Amino acid sequence: MTNVEMWSLVVGFLLPPVLAIIQQPKWPSTVRAVVTFIACVIAGLITVAVAGDLNFSDPNQWITSVLFVLVTAVATYKGFWKPTNIAPKIEGTSSPSSGSPAPSASTTPDTPSPGTTLPGHGSTAPPDDTPDTAA
Repeated sequence: MTNVEMWSLVVGFLLPPVLAIIQQPKWPSTVRAVVTFIACVIAGLITVAVAGDLNFSDPNQWITSVLFVLVTAVATYKGFWKPTNIAPKIEGTSSPSSGSPAPSASTTPDTPSPGTTLPGHGSTAPPDDTPDTAA
């Protein structure tokens, strides 16, 4: 294994958290895939250039580096960064908030509590006729 290949693996491993800063959870999967691919191409070219082996007349070295970065980034995202919830947390903190948080299940009941006013009706929910079994 050459130094460029080794560094391509390291860059591919470290790229998913960087991509998580850029990518937003609400983006379609096709956009996220294109952004990942473009980032891997750029990262692979930079890796080869830093190693001093960037030669466009002989594309073997930089194509190998790009593929190493791409495969490693995708594999480690699916196998490490996503299951450990590191990348999703980064995406969540770096994405702009939509104004108000999504309602949680505890704040939005499926059925209104007895005696609560129903929205838009001005009336209250019928009383709960089930016997209270709690002591």
